[in-house]
Amino acid sequence: PRSTLFPYTTLFRSAAGRGSAVLFEIDGEQWGITAAHVIDHVRKIRVRQGRKAEFAVVMLRDFRADIAIFKCLGGRVKGSARFYHGPPVKIESPCLMVGNHFGYFSNIVTRGRVVWTSGKRAEWFDAPLLGTDCLASPGNSGGGLFDASGRCVGITVTSTPSGLSFVVPISWLGFDTGVFSIFRRVSSYSYDF
Repeated sequence: PRSTLFPYTTLFRSAAGRGSAVLFEIDGEQWGITAAHVIDHVRKIRVRQGRKAEFAVVMLRDFRADIAIFKCLGGRVKGSARFYHGPPVKIESPCLMVGNHFGYFSNIVTRGRVVWTSGKRAEWFDAPLLGTDCLASPGNSGGGLFDASGRCVGITVTSTPSGLSFVVPISWLGFDTGVFSIFRRVSSYSYDF
């Protein structure tokens, strides 16, 4: 499903840096989810998808779980990822990571498997985590981890020099009931709306 993942991942740029994001749609409005550390405290970002670009406003950021949600403003960037709703992702599950390596190369896909899961909030992180051996580099932060069916199972938040990448599971964020359940579920430092 590699080609079907491209419309759902995008590159964004802010004063704080560059990163990846996963796009989704709710009630005809375009939203995105990414890693909070890339957006930092910036309120407005520029989202690019191929040759299309527009501004977006950061609506939520939670630095303890390293997740941020933004709302696209221009109507040019489109895409709606399918999110995984099911039992917890199992170790050895095949996966694909999509992102913008080093913030320049759009939609690089790496293949791997889930190699670790915390099952609950990690001691050093305010969210449960999945570990994968998919190769991630700077610029991949905020991009999606997809299962073999092309459903987004998590958002990439960090990686180690040894090649282990950490992902916040979509199931923890509550995407099955819409974006406002995310606002309630994620304990955020700032609601910007």
